[in-house]
Amino acid sequence: MPGINNGNPPTTDAGTPSTPADRSAFNVVNNRSAAAPQIPPASGMVFTPIGTTGGGVSFANPTAITMPPPPQLPPYNPNAATTTAAVAAAADTSATTWQCVCGNVCLASKARCGQCNKWRGGKRQPYKKKKKNNNNSNNTTTEAAHTPNLPSSVNVLPAGGSGGTRLSGISPMTVGFDDGSTIRSVGSSVASVVETNEMIREMAMADYRNNGDGGDSDEEGEGGFEVVESMLECTSARERATNDHQEIEANVSDAMENCTYANVAAPAALKGAPEGWIPPQPDSRFNPDTQTLGPGEPPFSTVDNPGNWSQYTFRPKFEGKGASRQYKSHEMPAGATPVPLNNEGKRICEDGWEYLYTPWKHPKNDPSFYREGATRDDFFPADRSCQLDGALLKKMGLNEKRMQDGDALFFLQLLTPFCDPKLSGIDGDPRKEFYCDVSELTSSYAFGKKKSSGNYGNKFEAPTAEELVNWDGIVIENKNDFIGDSWITDTIGDTMYNPLIADTMYFRRWVDIKRNLKLCDWTKETTRDDPNYDPTQKYRLIWDVTTHNLNQFIKKGGKDVVVDETTWPNMSYADVQSVVKGKPGVSKGGQHTVLVDRERRYIYTWVPRHKWVKRAPPFTQQGPAELKLLLDQCLPLVQGEEQEPGDTRRQIFEEKFHVTADNHFSGKILDYMGERGWKGTMTTRRDRLPVNKKYLHHKKETPINQVSKVARYENPVILVKHSTPPEGSELKHYTRTHCSFQSTGSCNISMVNACQEIGLYVRPKERGRGNDKRIWGIEDNEARDLYLFSYSAVDKIDQMLGNWNEFYISWKWWHAPTRHGKSLAKCMAYEMYKECASGQVDPAWKVDKPMSAKAFRRTMAKQMCNYRARNTFYPGDDKLRNTTKLPKKRRGMKRSNVNASINDEDHVGVSYAQFLDAKRPRGRTEVSRLCGDNFGNLGLHMASIKTVKSRKICEVCGKPCWKVCGVCNMPMHSGIDASNSCWLTYHDDNFFGLTRGDNVKLLQGKKSDWKPPTAATIDANTRHIAKLKKRMADDISEEED
Repeated sequence: MPGINNGNPPTTDAGTPSTPADRSAFNVVNNRSAAAPQIPPASGMVFTPIGTTGGGVSFANPTAITMPPPPQLPPYNPNAATTTAAVAAAADTSATTWQCVCGNVCLASKARCGQCNKWRGGKRQPYKKKKKNNNNSNNTTTEAAHTPNLPSSVNVLPAGGSGGTRLSGISPMTVGFDDGSTIRSVGSSVASVVETNEMIREMAMADYRNNGDGGDSDEEGEGGFEVVESMLECTSARERATNDHQEIEANVSDAMENCTYANVAAPAALKGAPEGWIPPQPDSRFNPDTQTLGPGEPPFSTVDNPGNWSQYTFRPKFEGKGASRQYKSHEMPAGATPVPLNNEGKRICEDGWEYLYTPWKHPKNDPSFYREGATRDDFFPADRSCQLDGALLKKMGLNEKRMQDGDALFFLQLLTPFCDPKLSGIDGDPRKEFYCDVSELTSSYAFGKKKSSGNYGNKFEAPTAEELVNWDGIVIENKNDFIGDSWITDTIGDTMYNPLIADTMYFRRWVDIKRNLKLCDWTKETTRDDPNYDPTQKYRLIWDVTTHNLNQFIKKGGKDVVVDETTWPNMSYADVQSVVKGKPGVSKGGQHTVLVDRERRYIYTWVPRHKWVKRAPPFTQQGPAELKLLLDQCLPLVQGEEQEPGDTRRQIFEEKFHVTADNHFSGKILDYMGERGWKGTMTTRRDRLPVNKKYLHHKKETPINQVSKVARYENPVILVKHSTPPEGSELKHYTRTHCSFQSTGSCNISMVNACQEIGLYVRPKERGRGNDKRIWGIEDNEARDLYLFSYSAVDKIDQMLGNWNEFYISWKWWHAPTRHGKSLAKCMAYEMYKECASGQVDPAWKVDKPMSAKAFRRTMAKQMCNYRARNTFYPGDDKLRNTTKLPKKRRGMKRSNVNASINDEDHVGVSYAQFLDAKRPRGRTEVSRLCGDNFGNLGLHMASIKTVKSRKICEVCGKPCWKVCGVCNMPMHSGIDASNSCWLTYHDDNFFGLTRGDNVKLLQGKKSDWKPPTAATIDANTRHIAKLKKRMADDISEEED
């Protein structure tokens, strides 16, 4: 068995002797012939499943303090009819290994011998091309089709171990794993038995195979739900071709593909044009005087041309063919043609819209009809920005020291409290609780639905809020594709053992919490046939708590907001997840629509996107219906508006804000907004244009040539409509505007109460320097600038979400939106930190070099893993049970220790399990390397030091030496004076993890990268070892109690 050594010759991880002589004797004793198949050494394997989702599983765990004697392998007898499962699996190597002619035993997955490089069977096997799967077929996917190559089941797990062993809450004699045995999963702090790498892999396999019932209950399952196509508005193929969402947004973009470079030194001809730049000119071969008129075509000088468009771009269009070909009208490249004059000399038609082809300015000096204070040079003045409540943040404990120390976790606990806010000790704490609530909901689900109270089967210990914080910290600290690899010490390839994660919680405990995690009351969940069915009930707690608590810390809401959907990828079938189109890298998943601040990106409110969202006429289309719900939710947040009883949100908006959205939300919703005093700017779908499209730039495909490039700098088509409500109505006056212009394609932007003026100008852009400097101009107008300067807020949030990388396998579909919601909360915490670090909230909080998003994530991950309520570092920690159960002298953390823990977070030391293996080895004859409190062992090490002939490299200082410790078998200097006392340092507890060999074996480093530690590193490691010693003493005292 791995790691068992009871005075016998040294063995490999497979249980066989390591030397040839000892292995030969082992074969004779165990009735093995030389030709009998040998048990190969166990190689390190890494469990890395495919990216899908699944639930946890628990295992039997009798709470044994005393370890049972390790089981011995029975004699090997190939002719025996009954053989133990462990020996039979090891002896039957034909399916897992093959023996080369040189005698080397190779894995079955290897086609060539690793020693002599010869092919299996003597020659290379012919290559067989794999058949491609038919994606359109309805073949049933078997478990083997998506199960990774894992080690075979271990029937008898080892009780001891050297490398890769840690304490855990699982019995060493557990046989098999199944979902029916919800075995006692003890808390993270109780050390009772051993958790080996093999056990972690076995638990990972059981977790991965636990598919559940496949239905829509809360059991772990693949889903099997109907595919809900509510994510994509049901439109015909023709409509999608005509009203392409992505193409409309791309035309408005001001990317470099839309630029026109400067190549002529001439005076600027348009407003805003860079010096030395002129707009594109007609082809030199074009001569308007030599143009031949077509059938029925009037001379260009007589054509109705209110926009003063050039003859090069405003060209005649004909209908019919051959002799029947006749002049139709003059059009721009994107299809716009002028509206004829009416009897009053105005161009008015269709519901009172007036068409203008020259710059327009609002006739009234009334800020209710436009964004007050905004100009072409400053679209977003300072008084339109959002602002946090500095007084409340101070009350919650934010100060200059926290800002300078980079206390990232402080901002997260503001949004997702670790305690019950009613017991935080802060008078009038306005927050809603989260982690304590999740702790109670998880316990209720585990004991009620899962029957894990211990009456039958095995017991699951209720998780505390502290444990749930640690659990989330492990998720964001994990750097592997599969989170279980963070606990495995014998890692291979790109996987990485993480001692911080291993010290925070045992893998068994992490899996059990994941299996029982619950964010709602399972007894009150509704089903699809219920009229009040809510598909978001399983996870909406994190979304609601985050937005509510964020609202409490905002003193003044921004006057410019953005509406868009945020997307999470997930392959499960669920009522809020389906096929997602138009999102790079996401083919299936879920979406929620969020309303965020344009500048700070704070989420003010959100609505789910699924087919159960109620849509009241006239807003039955998905986008407008969602926007109406968002506005209705934000109305009580406007100062002076009525709030429903029980609505404790702050009224943070001084006035009704301006909304920017894409064409998915466009339509008559703008009239609804204008009547109620809201303001808005949106790109417009071609099937939702406010007037007949022939009078606007509307063509989907416009060739990019010299004609279209010149047309970009022609005057846009501007539509204006002033609406007056019926007399006696509570509705308001409002102004609708629409700007239609030519870019890479047709562009249409609709607005309500947004711009005071609209006209053509050029926005200069430049890149490079010196001779490589490029200058170009982008055709522009106020509508386009306002849209482009606003709309990227949600996209930037989605970019930030990638920094958190919260992923773990779960067959429960709702874990995906839960992870997404938690990531959003962390993004909001970072935005709060940035605003405070800028000094705008309080000048004393200004940080000269604020943390980047990645540094903020790394800091928060370590703080969450190290979070202990007994340190009483955050509001309410002193009231939690993990604190009150301790004597008062052990509660709280000295300020110096708090700062040290923050400053030492970058120090990577050995894990708790590794420290225990070195301090208290489990072998009967093994001598501990660490002799800081055992001079008897130190004497044994000193007596074993011997001189060797070949030169070695000292483990402590990295210099050449000729001495080796016989007990440790490691080279080191062994002199008495200080310059040669490396042997004393090597056996010192505080130096454990800093030697050359420790860097490779324990911390997965490289020998070439190792350097002798500095004094600061030794001090940090000393503090780290002191924490491990304290934890060991606490565990021993708890076992004795």
